[in-house]
Amino acid sequence: MENTTKYNNRIIKQIVEDYRKAYSVMLRNGNLSMAEFFLNDSNGKTDMREILEHLQDVNICEEEKVILQIIFCLSIMDDTGREIIWKEFFNKSKTTSKIPWWEGIYSRSTFYRLKNQYVKQFINLCAAA
Repeated sequence: MENTTKYNNRIIKQIVEDYRKAYSVMLRNGNLSMAEFFLNDSNGKTDMREILEHLQDVNICEEEKVILQIIFCLSIMDDTGREIIWKEFFNKSKTTSKIPWWEGIYSRSTFYRLKNQYVKQFINLCAAA
């Protein structure tokens, strides 16, 4: 049986791939209505009542549902979890630096412990949403 960390990483990578595909389709079709607002929310917090009101009033496409689900799950997480999940999976920068973004913030063991903890939390939130 595959170990839990590898299994969780495969699941979260699939979630990220679904997000990227959905966002790409929406960009091509010009359908970024509500998702664009959430993606540009600088503080990472959104008023969930606003989301629910919007979803009741508007028929949204499947791609937007995927993006909103992921943004919703990220918004529920605390700042540390959101940062780790976003930077490690969604916004992997293509820099030439071999120094990880988290170095100087966390020790290696703390970072990987937190990463595994937040990956599990994010997967559970996505499954429940």
